[in-house]
Amino acid sequence: MISTKQQLYFDKWQLGKPNKTLETHSSFLYWCAQDNLAVVLKIYKSHSDEAAAANLLRHYDGCGAVKVLAHDEDACLLEQVGNGRELVEFSRVGDDVKAAEILCQVIGKLHSAPAIDIGLRPVDEFVVDFEEYLARDFCVERDLVERARRVYTDLSASQGNRLNLHGDLHHYNIMRAGDGGWVAIDPKGYWGEAEYELGAFLRNPLAGDFVGIDMGGRFDIIDAQLDYDMERVKKWAFCQAVLASVWADDDMVFARRMVGVF
Repeated sequence: MISTKQQLYFDKWQLGKPNKTLETHSSFLYWCAQDNLAVVLKIYKSHSDEAAAANLLRHYDGCGAVKVLAHDEDACLLEQVGNGRELVEFSRVGDDVKAAEILCQVIGKLHSAPAIDIGLRPVDEFVVDFEEYLARDFCVERDLVERARRVYTDLSASQGNRLNLHGDLHHYNIMRAGDGGWVAIDPKGYWGEAEYELGAFLRNPLAGDFVGIDMGGRFDIIDAQLDYDMERVKKWAFCQAVLASVWADDDMVFARRMVGVF
């Protein structure tokens, strides 16, 4: 059922009746149409940081990312992306090489946006999450988390030029657009150096899709296509994998995948 507040946006942006709806932890989403254009209405929940994500998408201006058609402080209207095909489909059929190549192309477009500070959360701040976890009476893989904290702290303090990062650029957040290209959706939105961006892809996809992944082959493709410091890419990827495991209530699947990458 559409609430009175939500109906206001259907009226404001002249949207048709939704044919699909979804509630997430941070927003309500409605697939619908504006005239003959397929769109997605996203209405933010009060505790969410979705407004920052929409601000980042506006900054990208459709270059490598889904387009924002309209927005205010509580909602945004997005173009609907193609037929819903996700990058993970390549990994599912054993072509993770192709997935990595497409990822690099998308990153190249996103990172070509002007490197001006638009107020996104600095990646440095996540050091606190390691420290809070380590302060608990019981920690799974304490030594591993402590190592990641030290490396993350060093990386944060020695970053190169910073830019506006998608922050969650994994296999399920890159989709095939109607024109045949690939675009990013659902950014977190962080402020940090470019090498940070690869972490989400490298620790994914999820268990059911993580079959026959050649991590070394991934690094070779990234090294060939992006002019990034690969040692820092690997270190960030390791630290983010451990951090993702900490956020997942001690589920160390992501962390164990990245042990030994540097």
